[in-house]
Amino acid sequence: MNQPRSSPRSRPRTPLPVRLAAPLVLLAAAGPALAQGARENQPQRSERALEARTQRDWNAGLRFFGEYVFKTDLDDDQGKVSVARGGGVLEVDAPIGDRSRLSFTLATEYSSYSFDDAQGFAQGFEEPWGDVFEHSLSAIFTTQPSDRWSYILGGGIRASYEQGASFDDSLTGQGIAGFNYKFSDTFNAGLGVVVRSQIEDDVSVFPLILFDWRISEKWRFNGKAGGPGVVLSYQATDSLSFSLEGDYQTRTFRLSDDGPAPDGVGSDERLQLALGADWKVAEQVRLRGRIGANLYERYNLLDRNGVQITDREADPTPFVGLELRFDF
Repeated sequence: MNQPRSSPRSRPRTPLPVRLAAPLVLLAAAGPALAQGARENQPQRSERALEARTQRDWNAGLRFFGEYVFKTDLDDDQGKVSVARGGGVLEVDAPIGDRSRLSFTLATEYSSYSFDDAQGFAQGFEEPWGDVFEHSLSAIFTTQPSDRWSYILGGGIRASYEQGASFDDSLTGQGIAGFNYKFSDTFNAGLGVVVRSQIEDDVSVFPLILFDWRISEKWRFNGKAGGPGVVLSYQATDSLSFSLEGDYQTRTFRLSDDGPAPDGVGSDERLQLALGADWKVAEQVRLRGRIGANLYERYNLLDRNGVQITDREADPTPFVGLELRFDF
């Protein structure tokens, strides 16, 4: 087992290949919001009228999702781990005037970590943590002062904790600001910045790269909605599309007081590659499936002061996911 480091702010260090790959997939969840503010101008007057009416409407969506990461070995034969995850997201989008919108997102997620004989995290414990809950509320304001420029400003609060941990000690906040420029009817891009507080760590500040490229009538390459990632998609028919997706995910949460790190911090980071299919079942109902692999997976255990106790990498492993969405 790795020993705690002497630095009072010691954190596990991500391997160089992942650190190099992460900025490439840090394409913000705010990207679609900015892209919405830079919609293409339609040549027909009737289409312009339809788009203007849509911009003035309230929109809402409700998503339910689930994912299962198959059991895999931890490094140095220090046990096995699998993850079952599920949750829901409510999104509400309201117009403000003719060129601005305000969006709210309320999300909840439950993750069940199943560790088998994972004694490498702490002596006398077969698992570093168990079930983890995450709840978040965010708001994003977008405005389009001209046909080419759009801007975004937003923030949110998140609670992420193991079952039995202190809710108050699991709270973190985030702010985001950015801009987007429409270079043509098929390409827009921009930059942003995120400021985020962390559990038992310093505030982090990192840049965001925003883009949306309509390669052709059927092909599209853009930042992924909902988190850092990129998507290459193909619209096969009006109701069916396929995608190749890359994700970099990280989750950090407060631990309970009865585990190997009482009131400490756990984190789970992974690099995913997946194939997806999206089916428009009905006018307001969509079903989406994903199958892929975690190319990189790492679990970190820290004490209540943020000092690393140990960390373990896991072997690459497949996963499957399913999502059902209702639009209103």
